[in-house]
Amino acid sequence: MPINIHIRRLLFFLAIIAFLIIAPLIVLYATGFRWDFEQKRITQMGMITVKCIPRTVNIFVNDKLKARRTYARIRDLVPRDYVVKLQKEGYSIWEKKLTVELRVATPIKHARLFLSEPEVTQIINSGIDQYVLSPNAKKIAYTITSGEEAGIWLLDVASHNSSKLFPKSKEEFAKVLEGLVFSDIKWSPDSEKVLVQYKTKSFEKETKPHQLTYHVIINTNQPQDIIFLEDLFKFEMEKVKWHPKDSNEIFWLNQGNFYSIKLDRKTLSPVLATQVLDFATINQDVYYVTETLKDTENIEKSKPTFQLAKKGLATLEEEIIADISDLGAEESCEILAGKKRVVLRLGKDQALYILNKEDKLQKISDKTQKVMWDSLQHKLLYQNDYEIFVLRFVDEDFDIELEEPQQELITRYSEKIQDCLWYPDFQHVVFVVKNTIKIIELDGRDKRNVYELGKVNVDDPKVACRLKGKVVYFIDKKDKVKNIYQAKIY
Repeated sequence: MPINIHIRRLLFFLAIIAFLIIAPLIVLYATGFRWDFEQKRITQMGMITVKCIPRTVNIFVNDKLKARRTYARIRDLVPRDYVVKLQKEGYSIWEKKLTVELRVATPIKHARLFLSEPEVTQIINSGIDQYVLSPNAKKIAYTITSGEEAGIWLLDVASHNSSKLFPKSKEEFAKVLEGLVFSDIKWSPDSEKVLVQYKTKSFEKETKPHQLTYHVIINTNQPQDIIFLEDLFKFEMEKVKWHPKDSNEIFWLNQGNFYSIKLDRKTLSPVLATQVLDFATINQDVYYVTETLKDTENIEKSKPTFQLAKKGLATLEEEIIADISDLGAEESCEILAGKKRVVLRLGKDQALYILNKEDKLQKISDKTQKVMWDSLQHKLLYQNDYEIFVLRFVDEDFDIELEEPQQELITRYSEKIQDCLWYPDFQHVVFVVKNTIKIIELDGRDKRNVYELGKVNVDDPKVACRLKGKVVYFIDKKDKVKNIYQAKIY
């Protein structure tokens, strides 16, 4: 039976009205608008994006399980504060209050959960003095200073097999002499060679105790390939350093004279600079601090002048950057350079200065104990006795250079902070306080999550991390013997 024309017209108009009502709702929903039951109005939504380690964690928002994965987008969130919690059985909990804004994805980029009970293993059992992890994290060079095993040793991280590098013969023992003390170990950039400084037993020289300092370079792939630098060049050497990129070149000082050595040819450069206190290289430039006397004729009355200078290694053209005579360089002077930036620590308290874009020194801190660049030179980590700071040069969210570096306090304690270093993701800091190893995140929104690895029985555990951060190495003491331990933390 045909529908009455009036009914058809009514249905047509109802369809139009339904379309006019539903279509805008669909558009509003598609563009992120929802009904806010608390505010009793329609409002646009926001979201939280999550990226975390390890894989497959439970993601809670205001105690409601929203996802169980590694990467997640929590959509349709009314703009307000939310408590986000990341959990996984057997791991620490990550928790933070975050603000969700209109049409904005609130990111969680660098969240990490660590094992509640780390798997700790002793990997050296012969008693050690110190150790250094290679740049590629595949080898550990360590020293033993007493007994028949005294010397420099190499540990293969994968197999935990150790082999002695030096001394391995009576001739080498004769060069080392009795009572050796290893004072410094530096890996070459390619992780193949180690530069070791050692000192002999003290002896009387003109009624004063005196030690002789030697430097040896060992190729860990060919341990028989050993270079005794002082024997080769007949110079006393100070502040011996690797070229930051070239494992075939080292730099050093002799009574203020600055030299370089090409190891493959065993050739010594001419004097590159004189009266140098400290130096650091960036690519093909060397930065150094020099000490000169204004009145060379009356040395006793002359006041020394200290200058920061720069010289191109290719052209040997010198440029004086700044006069630092009033900054305490005569008491202490250290230059720390990376890929493109330079910082200095000067004076008795080791005040921290950066060289800004205009090649002017800018004071950052009155006191420092340790300073470390991240791998990209975006951030500088430094500490004093009770605080840890990060100085940011780049907005890492947009990869934009900041007009002025931004200082950020990471943590503060009433007890002395014994050590700090970058965690391999450069978004966390490992530090030691009250003989407890901790890891703290840089994300300063709300509270910073802090993880405790555990307590050790030494004041300086010399913490080091594998490249991905799954394994942390440290020194601990049991039965009065110091050894290297590793802890798997996720």
